[in-house]
Amino acid sequence: MNDFKIILALDTSSANHLILRLITPNQEYDFPPSIEHLESDLIPAVDSLLKQENLTIQDVDAFIIGKGPGSFMGLRLGFSVFRTWAWIYDKAIITVSSLELLRRSTTAQEQDALYIPCVDSKMKRVFTNITSTTAILLEDCDIFPQVLAQHIIDIQTKNDYKKIVLIGSGAPLIQEFLKDSIVENVLEIRTEVIISIQSFDRSYITQLDKNSFSKESTDQLIAIEPNYCRLSAAEMTLLEKESQNK
Repeated sequence: MNDFKIILALDTSSANHLILRLITPNQEYDFPPSIEHLESDLIPAVDSLLKQENLTIQDVDAFIIGKGPGSFMGLRLGFSVFRTWAWIYDKAIITVSSLELLRRSTTAQEQDALYIPCVDSKMKRVFTNITSTTAILLEDCDIFPQVLAQHIIDIQTKNDYKKIVLIGSGAPLIQEFLKDSIVENVLEIRTEVIISIQSFDRSYITQLDKNSFSKESTDQLIAIEPNYCRLSAAEMTLLEKESQNK
């Protein structure tokens, strides 16, 4: 449990879908999720939320940001802005998995279910993890759908989960490899789900341990960085060139 009174929460893992919430002791303020230009609209969006309570960025006690995986540009921009503010104003900051935020965008919380939030990461792969209501069974990763499907089958077989819930844009890619498997009759698919403002609800925010937030140390703030789960196209091109030159 933390005792921060004013919290600014952000997820930019999707470049055209902004999740931005200001939480004060008595109220939550949300910015409309659809934006055209994240790079020019993010700071004005924050300013518009703060003005509703006559606040400035200095008044924020803590920042929370979705760390990805997701859009390279979106994550870099969000982290650049929030880390800069945390450093300048000596504020606390913490990262949370954007896949966890996607999972929290569903209403179901069943004890005997596996949850697989998954985002189409292109190149015939998905960003995903596997969790139950009590445990992380596969950490955030970038993986081929057929490999993920085998992980799901293995976990379900060993633990007898009654329901398997695929959440997000990558769900159809995984479903293809589960059609003829033993999990066919326990599969629930929610392809329409995207990260929602409600993922940053007050109950979730307040349960985050205050000790998890980094503050004051420049080294700690540098360690607050996105979880891309894969190299950028530029990094992959550079590695290819380096391997060719050897």
